[in-house]
Amino acid sequence: MGLKSTSDTKVNFEDLYTMDDPLANPPFRGTMEIGEGEDFELLYGTLRPKKPIVVKWFMGGAPKDVIWTGHAVPVIVSDRFIEILRREKFTGWSTYPVKVYGKDCKEIPGYHGLAITGRAGPIDESKSEIVVRDPIAPGGRPLIRRKGLYFDPTTWDGSDLFLCGKWGGIFIRGNVKRTLERAKVRNVSYAVTTEVEQPAD
Repeated sequence: MGLKSTSDTKVNFEDLYTMDDPLANPPFRGTMEIGEGEDFELLYGTLRPKKPIVVKWFMGGAPKDVIWTGHAVPVIVSDRFIEILRREKFTGWSTYPVKVYGKDCKEIPGYHGLAITGRAGPIDESKSEIVVRDPIAPGGRPLIRRKGLYFDPTTWDGSDLFLCGKWGGIFIRGNVKRTLERAKVRNVSYAVTTEVEQPAD
């Protein structure tokens, strides 16, 4: 899909979100037959497979609108998910062919690999807030976290879906999130970028 210029765009980080795996147990989860490093290449759209990538059942029950895999980043989405992106003319994405197979080894039609072609510069950790959280275990050391995901606004191409540098998470504009929520797209969660916490080095 086409990209938009950000020459006049101001970034409201409180209306940017990450699109995440909800880590729910019941929905279908797959494993992909791909080589080392190809998971990120598929997500970034730099690998254009000539034949469908095979996605086999790994755990869970019926597939939902979004299928997460046992790999780090690739995301599989339904026809309905893609139709929403197309109808709303959201930018910053493309697809690649997949074949999804259920627990019974029968093909489940109607799915696509989602590649993210929108881009922004790398995450700037210096802009994150350092927070201290209680330890997980009694008597343990406090957890030092970085709160907030920020990037240089001038590096963003303005896409509705985009990636930041080599960080593997998918960023989406608030209007994408709200549209997906209204459509009751299943098996996905969202986090506002200003609230995302990661371990501090």
